[in-house]
Amino acid sequence: MTSKKILLNGWIYCLSNPSIPNLYKIGMTKKTPEGRAKELYKTGIPEPFVIEFAKNVNEPMQKEKSIHKLLKNERHNQSREFFSSELSKIKNIFSLCDGIDWEPIKDSRNDEKEMDELKKDEEKKIAKNKRREKREYCFDNGQRIRHKLVRQSNCWTGKWNTINKCIEYNNIEYQSLTSFAQAHSNFYKESKKSSINGWVSCECEVIGVTGKRSWIKCNIYKMIGHGQL
Repeated sequence: MTSKKILLNGWIYCLSNPSIPNLYKIGMTKKTPEGRAKELYKTGIPEPFVIEFAKNVNEPMQKEKSIHKLLKNERHNQSREFFSSELSKIKNIFSLCDGIDWEPIKDSRNDEKEMDELKKDEEKKIAKNKRREKREYCFDNGQRIRHKLVRQSNCWTGKWNTINKCIEYNNIEYQSLTSFAQAHSNFYKESKKSSINGWVSCECEVIGVTGKRSWIKCNIYKMIGHGQL
């Protein structure tokens, strides 16, 4: 993490440390707030300091003294720059000082890493969609697909919509065979298990070379290819 270029005389800062709860280090530095925080992380301090906020100001030493004076009753030790004040109160005092607020700037290497991760995620989504299209969209537009419940002697028969890439049944669109089969089972309370395999439990209507219509398991239809029936 790096700070903006120093434009004025120095910085006033407020730091915290997880190992020193409820106390805030308030001081000034001619360096950057990041540099000062690193300086304070010495032997005997179990964790690094965190920059709560900072400000690039003129006459930082004078402003530091003014802030210390306003918080004198909350100073933990008169020989140390640690204060037990509320963070919101300290921030309000900082806001009274003219200057430029400190803003952390992400390391460009982190940005590149994030971009790489986003790119990989996008590539995975594209690959997943392609696999799904190859698997799920082997049906012809208007081809009938059904799911039967043996114990209920009931059957739902929908149609494949190539444009919307879904099974249409009773004015509802189902994006996959599994969601179609699961909805049918849930409707009749036959099975609420999420392990239903739509490819195995659903059938699709096919027309043979002689023009005869018949039904075939969708997983078999997928394997042999609809152009070979």
